[in-house]
Amino acid sequence: MLILPTDLLARIDGSKGMTGFGQAAMFACAMALVAKSHDGGSVALNAIPTDPNYSGSGYGFGTWSSSVAGWGTGACTIVNRNPGAALGTWFRLTAVASTTTGTRIYHNKQLIYSCPSAVPNFTAMNGQDLYIGKYRDTWYPLDGAVQDIRIYQQALTDAQVQALP
Repeated sequence: MLILPTDLLARIDGSKGMTGFGQAAMFACAMALVAKSHDGGSVALNAIPTDPNYSGSGYGFGTWSSSVAGWGTGACTIVNRNPGAALGTWFRLTAVASTTTGTRIYHNKQLIYSCPSAVPNFTAMNGQDLYIGKYRDTWYPLDGAVQDIRIYQQALTDAQVQALP
């Protein structure tokens, strides 16, 4: 089973969470929307708290991967800061990865990230279990909800993303 391409609806209910060490955090933390295994050997899409150093508000999105060339090895990449995913509101996140065209991520069907050099290693990804709303362990659980998850076996085009229900 692949993690990308993935289309989902999500809602973030709280701005405080749990650190990567399983401790309650009194500050806004990253939250896993979907992940393959653990952050040290997987790929994940995370909601990232509002960054006061950037314009806009609401949660942004990030990736963690040791399975996608171009994202770095074991590196977190902030995909978009503050695109407006406000607490308590539903948003759509669509992530598309291809070995030929790289990675694209959409927030509410609007392209927020495109990197042709972020090429997935599907063999590494497919060897891991899929987790929804957390990593394999207690790391960065989602304080919210995820629904209507669709996982595709081929990369979606921009037109196909726009045509999603």
